[in-house]
Amino acid sequence: MKNKTPVNPNYYKGITPDGTEIEILDVVDAFNLNHNRACMLKYIARADSKDNVILDLFKCMKYNIRELKKYGVDVAHLDEALKQYDKPFTYPASDPSLDISQVEVNQKIDEYKDKENNPDD
Repeated sequence: MKNKTPVNPNYYKGITPDGTEIEILDVVDAFNLNHNRACMLKYIARADSKDNVILDLFKCMKYNIRELKKYGVDVAHLDEALKQYDKPFTYPASDPSLDISQVEVNQKIDEYKDKENNPDD
């Protein structure tokens, strides 16, 4: 599994105990998963293979919330929790590719939003 291509990257592949190479799409097809569940599987399976584990786990959470909503589950608290981390370029702050000036810009945006929501402060 040395070949890493943009269309079929290694983080979508796995090796079974008997040595067979499988892809996420093989599992999706085998279990006839819908879009939300396929995306959850994709993000969980590849999380440790990419630079940003936390981001992929939050993406999985987004699709989990969508799937739960289909069954009438009240997920407002989960939506709110996810929104706490859904800010451009800032989460997780340890992202090595993050430009520090972008962090400062996002902090100013947050400060502005706080003032907008709490005008008496």
